Amino acid sequence: MTVTTEVSKNGPYDPNGVTTSFAFTFKAHVSTDVRVVLVNADSELTDVSAEDYTVTINEGMGGSVVFATAPSSTSDLWILLDPDFKQEIEFTDGTRWQAKPVAKGYDRSAMRDLVL
Repeated sequence: MTVTTEVSKNGPYDPNGVTTSFAFTFKAHVSTDVRVVLVNADSELTDVSAEDYTVTINEGMGGSVVFATAPSSTSDLWILLDPDFKQEIEFTDGTRWQAKPVAKGYDRSAMRDLVL
């Protein structure tokens, strides 16, 4: 469970009305760590509704964004790392140390650092 890449975005992809699956190579723990946007010729960014796609995360690194209906647009499609900035891991004094939650906390910190 380490973050072994400095990649925090993949694209641009050309939504052509045929392709439904778009791969990403960055580490994401949960589907909500992934954001899909369209960027037009004027560099204006528009979020794609999370209801329009599902995110599949590969074990280890990367995954894919799959649309039920192939998107078509004159804008470029980008897949972005967008981790939550909350720190929800809590350690209690006197309990035994476990590597998994500590590693997850460090991973999330590294992921947040990539998007800054």
